[in-house]
Amino acid sequence: MKNSERAKIFAPFSPLKSFGEALREKEIVRVPKTELAEERIAELDEILHRVEVGSEVSVVYYDNGIYEKITGLVSGIDSLAKTLSIAKRTILFDNIYDIKL
Repeated sequence: MKNSERAKIFAPFSPLKSFGEALREKEIVRVPKTELAEERIAELDEILHRVEVGSEVSVVYYDNGIYEKITGLVSGIDSLAKTLSIAKRTILFDNIYDIKL
């Protein structure tokens, strides 16, 4: 028996792979979106006006029932669509909870 064929025999096998993924999904605690005060919205708007493509930012944003944090370089800003792109993630301005330059 060739070594390459022998390795296939001992490869890990998980017939319940999707079951583990389903369990991890159940562990996520979904929360309602927090409504920001007008003053906080104005602060975030001021910060967003200073952000430029290539700036490094750290953003906490609401996505599908959870708050996530991403840090990276801004790859795009769309004022008309009101979106901020970091790497391959596009975030709506309305979903931003906090942003730091």
